[in-house]
Amino acid sequence: MCLQTLREPVERHHRKRRRDGGDCYENILALHRKCHAWVTEHPEEATTRGLIVPTWAEPLSVPVLVGEQAWELDQAGGVSRVA
Repeated sequence: MCLQTLREPVERHHRKRRRDGGDCYENILALHRKCHAWVTEHPEEATTRGLIVPTWAEPLSVPVLVGEQAWELDQAGGVSRVA
């Protein structure tokens, strides 16, 4: 699993396909290009980690795992830790 630092260039990643989930905050992550490639190459694990959201699910209801910590994204661009 790949984590980026703030100084590295990032790409916009749509957790749910853009045509299905749009450009809303809860659907977008900023990923380093190598991390973005990892998500594309490992769709099952990326889905398990919330980096990919299935077409039938809502991004607001799917937390993102960073390491072992889950985070929920909100419609205002904020995040909150899942207990």
